[in-house]
Amino acid sequence: MSTMAVVQQDSFSLRCCGPLLRLLWLQSNKMKNNETVVMAVVQKNGGSLKDASMEMKNNEKVVMAAVQQEGCSLQYASEEMKNNETVVMAAVQQAAFSLKYASEEMKNNETVVTAAVQKHCPSLKYASEEMKNNETIVMAAVQQEGLSLQFASEEMKNNEMVVLAAVQHDAFSLQYASEEMKNNEKVVMAAVQQDAFSLQCASEEMKNTEKVVMAAVRHNAYSLRYASEEMKSNKKVVMAAVQQDALSLQYASGEMKNSEMVVMAAVQQNGGSLEYASEEMKSNEMVVMAAVQQNGGSLEYVSEEMITKVNATIMEFECNAEVAARSLVQSRVVQLSAKYVSCDGGGEPGIAVTCTNPGGNIVTTVILKPDCNTYDLWQKISENLVVPPPILRLILPSGEQLRYRTQKPLRELLMAT
Repeated sequence: MSTMAVVQQDSFSLRCCGPLLRLLWLQSNKMKNNETVVMAVVQKNGGSLKDASMEMKNNEKVVMAAVQQEGCSLQYASEEMKNNETVVMAAVQQAAFSLKYASEEMKNNETVVTAAVQKHCPSLKYASEEMKNNETIVMAAVQQEGLSLQFASEEMKNNEMVVLAAVQHDAFSLQYASEEMKNNEKVVMAAVQQDAFSLQCASEEMKNTEKVVMAAVRHNAYSLRYASEEMKSNKKVVMAAVQQDALSLQYASGEMKNSEMVVMAAVQQNGGSLEYASEEMKSNEMVVMAAVQQNGGSLEYVSEEMITKVNATIMEFECNAEVAARSLVQSRVVQLSAKYVSCDGGGEPGIAVTCTNPGGNIVTTVILKPDCNTYDLWQKISENLVVPPPILRLILPSGEQLRYRTQKPLRELLMAT
């Protein structure tokens, strides 16, 4: 069977045509200069152009077939073909990066470069300096992929219209802009509104501009991390951040971490943000109560002093951490007075406990047997007033505050003369 028949009939050989062609050339050097054979091979594997003769590498028909199958096979073409606009256009349309292998003249050809960047914009990297400074071409590139701004000329990196187009597509292309554009409020605002973290690429002046930083933290609170120290101490900015995400408190200044207003706003949204508050705020009863009410697990971040108080209440009343924290800042004072009454209408005595508020108004009355203990009294009053026991402050007729688990019988505590 002839060599041509092998190439045309053996599909496996065609899939592996590079090695096949080299094998055929070992048998006959004439094959690598045979247009029919080489055409058949490069149509299946453009990269096989590498093994063709110099005459075939300069054959427009053969090279066209190769680059249409695999654009980067342009690297194996002759210098004349690398300077052939029709061939190079076919190559970049198949694989934009094949512009890398084109002649300098073609890298400076606006039609060719435009086709390349429209196919895959980072191919701008291989264009001539003149084309990297061509506003139309650079705009086409950055509108498709903002990060291709890195391959543009310094003049284009300082072109507001071009840089705006880039950051609107990908905010982090701001890193490739000129220093002037990194300090351009319009450009930086567009970037942070697209991705707040791009604030890190802005100038120091922009990181210290309230309008810019506010736009960033409203989009993503954690961008506070990249703001200036002055902005991290700006209550308006920090409040906007913690209201968007409480855990951004970690990036605020020490002053803001010690601001009751700021920390309250944070812990009311996420109690766990107490972790980032100042020690003073971790000992602030109102702040701690708000944090624990939002997330009981935030109790692990309170000060040692507060932990001691909360744990003591939990142990005494056998309540949860939220109720214990509430008891630190909320209390309901109830004055107790008592008299003996008939408990069941049959003559057996009981004790009627009247509960009044500090204004002297009766809030509830409970009747208990004389042998009941203080626990029964607390539970009954708590149930009637719908108030957890730790919140109550029960005052005996003697003026003393009643302990939760006092062992004395009620008659000794309430009926003492």
